Amino acid sequence: MNIFIGKIEVFKYNYNHMTMRSLEFVQVNFYQLKPNKKYIITDLNGAFYYTGTFSNYHRSGKDVANFKDVTCNVPIKRQCGYITFSYDIGRKYYTIRSKKKEIQNEMERRALAKILISIIGDESFIW
Repeated sequence: MNIFIGKIEVFKYNYNHMTMRSLEFVQVNFYQLKPNKKYIITDLNGAFYYTGTFSNYHRSGKDVANFKDVTCNVPIKRQCGYITFSYDIGRKYYTIRSKKKEIQNEMERRALAKILISIIGDESFIW
């Protein structure tokens, strides 16, 4: 199940989060995510992706989805704690927050700048 596909670009970066503006907003249905199920957050060619377990969802002016036990394949698969995706309904931007203090790897930073997000709940999905 494709929960959301959107094309985004980074327009602000600092030490502990990235704010991303949507270029092609389709739909955000975070409420359809199933707790404790694994999801893939990826660019559509699969070159860069996070995998994480959906933790919780809430709305308070923003749609917020929290993922835990997140790993990233750039530059190597590694644990990076939790990650939060939020969509600001009024201003229409996405934020990705990670427990890491800084995304230090330049390759990862560039990949995030070009990412297409697709959250896929089908665990039989194989790269």
